[in-house]
Amino acid sequence: MTESHARLARTCQRYVDNLDGEHHTPRPWELPNDAIDDFDALKATPLLAYIRDKGAFLHAEIADRNGIPQTDFCVNFDFDAYLALQEYQRHEPGGSLSFDSEKVRTMQDHAATSLHILVDSQMESLVQRVLQINANYDEQTFEQYINAVCGGLGTALHIAVERNNTAIIRALVTSGAHVDVHCQHLGTPLDYAMILERTESVEVLLQLGAATTLESSRHQGRKILNVRGGREPEPNAEGSAPAEGWSRTNLH
Repeated sequence: MTESHARLARTCQRYVDNLDGEHHTPRPWELPNDAIDDFDALKATPLLAYIRDKGAFLHAEIADRNGIPQTDFCVNFDFDAYLALQEYQRHEPGGSLSFDSEKVRTMQDHAATSLHILVDSQMESLVQRVLQINANYDEQTFEQYINAVCGGLGTALHIAVERNNTAIIRALVTSGAHVDVHCQHLGTPLDYAMILERTESVEVLLQLGAATTLESSRHQGRKILNVRGGREPEPNAEGSAPAEGWSRTNLH
């Protein structure tokens, strides 16, 4: 069964390799305006629609998790083509798209790496595989890879926080991701986890040594989680911040 998943992953990989050849599909701007509301651009190529919906990743993930390393898939799969396939999500009635077009465009515009994409897709085994592959490069190159910022999405660690995937958060930090890496729009991963109220992510980031400065608590608008049974202290007479010495683990 596991070998079947590995073969299906290879089939999907080869199919994507031929996107500009025999399997060419129309780009959104090539579609007739009167058909856009109910036209799925991949209707004639169902395997591409399946790949678009993470089918290739799922097969590779299962194979890798069960003892067939997907090194070749992670190295050779065309992740740029995968992002291009996201343009072909089915159009809902009224012309609205059924996918996060802003996220896809951000990934395209800011050259998302395989790590960003696999973390966003929550492929835990493949994430660890690409980390292992890239760790073979020199230390500086690997550090740039694992901490690369993808526009407003932040680093792979920020994306893992958004997904609230603690297994991936642990894998990233233990592999060398900076636990306190700062992104202009999102702050640190811990800031971001608190903004989004990702309780499990806050807990694991604290366990991994994330900084707990009061300033960053102010930065994210006081949406602070009571993650360890702490209690919000009473504000002073002026309604200002709690007294010095309170960490974010004691705030609510």
